[in-house]
Amino acid sequence: MELANTKVRLGQKIDKYKANIQIGFYPSFDNHIFLQLQLDKEKLIWHRTTWLKLEDAPKFNDPIQRLKYIGQQLTPSIEYQNGGTDINQAAGIIDFIKTLSIKPRLEKWGGIILDGCEYELTIGVENTVTTYKWHYLPKEWTDLQMLADMLDKLNHNL
Repeated sequence: MELANTKVRLGQKIDKYKANIQIGFYPSFDNHIFLQLQLDKEKLIWHRTTWLKLEDAPKFNDPIQRLKYIGQQLTPSIEYQNGGTDINQAAGIIDFIKTLSIKPRLEKWGGIILDGCEYELTIGVENTVTTYKWHYLPKEWTDLQMLADMLDKLNHNL
């Protein structure tokens, strides 16, 4: 499982000298998806890396199934997709990002999370990037959830 999550989080090789938006959706009980968007003048180039967790779950979680793999390295089922589309599909997302003003959190939150979805959002160009990670979203960060929802909708439309 750790190998699968590492592969998903690495995603695909993209040109980071172009403006990019990258978001990972890591739900407890569903496939993990890492969507990478590169913004070009007229084109939105997208890369999607998916761990087919639902397909692999029996291999990792079922003790009877695991017996079949004794002495073997379990290989996660990773799917790589990419393509391009009109930049206008992301115009609303880009405009929304330009209005964001989110302050970092320093307070400790000491809860235990058993399910839900972990998010990792990176926005930037070259080595000037901002990354936000959350499982439990602080109320001051509600705009990040709105952005994550916009990116999730775009992901389903690609």
